[in-house]
Amino acid sequence: METKQTEERTNNPFEPVFLIRTNYYQKDANNVDKLMDYLFENDIVSINVRDRKNNDDEYYYSLFNGKIEKQDLKKNYINRFYKLANDLKNSDVIVIAHYVGKSPKIGLIKKGSTVFVKEDAGEIYKLYCLKMENVQNVSSDDTKRFLTTLIPANVTMATIKQKQDVIYSMYYGIPIPFKLSSVSDSALEELCAEYLRSSLSYQSVRVLGGTFPDVDIIGYKSQNELFVAQVSRTANKKLINEKKEKLCSFVEAKHKILFSTQPSKQNPDYENINIQEVWNYFENDESYKEFLEKLIKI
Repeated sequence: METKQTEERTNNPFEPVFLIRTNYYQKDANNVDKLMDYLFENDIVSINVRDRKNNDDEYYYSLFNGKIEKQDLKKNYINRFYKLANDLKNSDVIVIAHYVGKSPKIGLIKKGSTVFVKEDAGEIYKLYCLKMENVQNVSSDDTKRFLTTLIPANVTMATIKQKQDVIYSMYYGIPIPFKLSSVSDSALEELCAEYLRSSLSYQSVRVLGGTFPDVDIIGYKSQNELFVAQVSRTANKKLINEKKEKLCSFVEAKHKILFSTQPSKQNPDYENINIQEVWNYFENDESYKEFLEKLIKI
């Protein structure tokens, strides 16, 4: 039997997803614990423009009133809140809400919702707020960890695109699509590493996990034959060429592999392997079904 939320998901399948960290500290309020309790208990997400340098409240007013021609990238928390408010003119928006010291929530901000201000007498904050509906509290430790890693820890808010399908699955209780696009960038590196081990019989394969900007996977094809690999899902040919050039600059490596959206091809200086073919290799092998199911959840 379908739930009301499942029916809503079916009728409106492409809501934008935002993550917002409503994290305030002693510098943000005279009684920050009281403020955080109020926001959490009332399912409110917000940004604080009071007591900030560089006239953030004035910038907020100018941006929302069409007086800003070029956005200030130093005020991205306001720019992204502005995008959220604009998205609400056309669609519901799913929000993952983090509150410092509390469990996350996932809720829906309804199309047409308007921003309201919370500015209390004697306080040092000025909050621009939106209220969520149909809110779900997140209790699973694994889910909390997953939600924490969706955007960098120092980012106040951002749109979520890479793992939208997982968020829809959590919120609406529907299966995650069993396809390559459901795999995150970090999980895609694990997928390609396993392909090197199982399909190409590489003996030593290590995923670097972002510790080296130009190489994602490193190891040995066989004894004393060093390889390096880069993984990318971009369709931008210029970016692909830049990655290829950086990859080929590793003269110490005998084998250089680029996993990309381009057709598989053995080039003079490197080998290109199509990432959809990598997915298909595992999808067509029943013994890897559990491996792929776990991969799209992380």
